[in-house]
Amino acid sequence: MKIDSLPQEASLVTLQTVLGRLSSHPGLTPARKRDMRSAVNCYAKLVDQPPAAIPLDLAAIRQKLDKIVPAWMKISRKRWANIRSDLAAAIDASGLRPMLITARIELAAPWRRLLAEAPQPSRHGLSRFARWASLHRIKPEAVNERTFKSFAAELKSSTLVRNLRFHSRVVRRAWNVLAAQRSRRLRVVLVEPNPRVLKRVQWDKFPVSFRRDADQYAHWASMPDPLAEGARALGARSLHLQREHIHSAASAAVAAGIPATQLISLAVLVQPDIMRIVLRQLWQQDGRKLSAFTHGIAITLIAIAKAWVKAAPEMIAKTQGATQTTRRAAVRPNRKERGSSANV
Repeated sequence: MKIDSLPQEASLVTLQTVLGRLSSHPGLTPARKRDMRSAVNCYAKLVDQPPAAIPLDLAAIRQKLDKIVPAWMKISRKRWANIRSDLAAAIDASGLRPMLITARIELAAPWRRLLAEAPQPSRHGLSRFARWASLHRIKPEAVNERTFKSFAAELKSSTLVRNLRFHSRVVRRAWNVLAAQRSRRLRVVLVEPNPRVLKRVQWDKFPVSFRRDADQYAHWASMPDPLAEGARALGARSLHLQREHIHSAASAAVAAGIPATQLISLAVLVQPDIMRIVLRQLWQQDGRKLSAFTHGIAITLIAIAKAWVKAAPEMIAKTQGATQTTRRAAVRPNRKERGSSANV
């Protein structure tokens, strides 16, 4: 993580500077340079700015990366993960900013033994933390509240880790699972409250017909009859998540002024005008930002419109179009950033 001297004007350090450093880097193969340049240019294209206009500000870049929804950009999850990883690697290779790349760090023996005995969710949740602790020679028994604060601070200053505000909660919860199993060896730490508090209308406040339709959809989606025409199998976790999406969407509609009594079926909820209202309400509730949860709600509602409601193609096209405004707000600087107010 060697840092070369920066230009005198910090504002001159941009992604174009990164591209210039890559072109003259002696330790990178042509193929690796190509991948890194591609990641930088792809990010610049997604935020609709030339590399020379994008300051090398990790916090700002990470924030915009978190707002981009790969599916709406017609980018696969794997490709998106590679872009994010290669962008971080490009910044690291440029020597312009110190970057923490935990994938390069080998686990210390105590951490390797601890994770080998841990349940799979804990292993996954603690992978990055364990490598960071190994780098700093921190043993599991020495981990405390200060350790997690130092870890979070270094992620913020030296990485492009996604959804950083939720990452600390995930890691701490995974740690506490292990601490509960080994109470004499590991110390439990504080888990911050979820910053996103869902304000939902009680389920029994919606019409009986709406609740029945949601139940029938969930029953059909679980594919009780594998020979039923159009039936599809969803796992228990996926079904639970879709129920959460339906409940949140209906609650957002009510919060936006639509009477609960008007929501008599899922067909009403996925109407293009209603869906636009729902997405706008959720966008505003999240501080005028697009969250992954709101994106999931949009995907669920479109799936219901296609497979359950069997809406006409033109209605489905309008339903999908209802997500475009939210998408634009997520991937482009809003008007406030350009000097005026933003609209959705």
